[in-house]
Amino acid sequence: MFQAQLLMSGTDVYSPWFKRGGDGLRATLDFVAQSGGNVLTVRAFTKNEADTGDGTDAISAVTITASTTPGRFTSEWLSTVSTGLKELVRYKFSLANTASGWALFRMLPPVWFDAVKI
Repeated sequence: MFQAQLLMSGTDVYSPWFKRGGDGLRATLDFVAQSGGNVLTVRAFTKNEADTGDGTDAISAVTITASTTPGRFTSEWLSTVSTGLKELVRYKFSLANTASGWALFRMLPPVWFDAVKI
């Protein structure tokens, strides 16, 4: 989905927009390597197709955070009546602003699921 990206410290990068595929999104970051003790944060932004602009933070309390240890990190975003995912979704990648450093990462394809209603 978002392959082999090298992000320098103190920068933010957005992924391309993609269509929502269900009520919930399970996203996995594959954190490959880093230098300088940087912390990489991933947030989900969302908007409707007719909206302009960068979109809004899907659910501000949900993030994926990876620090010094390489590995896979996963979080879920679930649409509700008042908050959540609209028609389009994208990721925002932020690397903590340190004097120097970088992070190498990729996003695995998203897993979509529908809410269970009883």
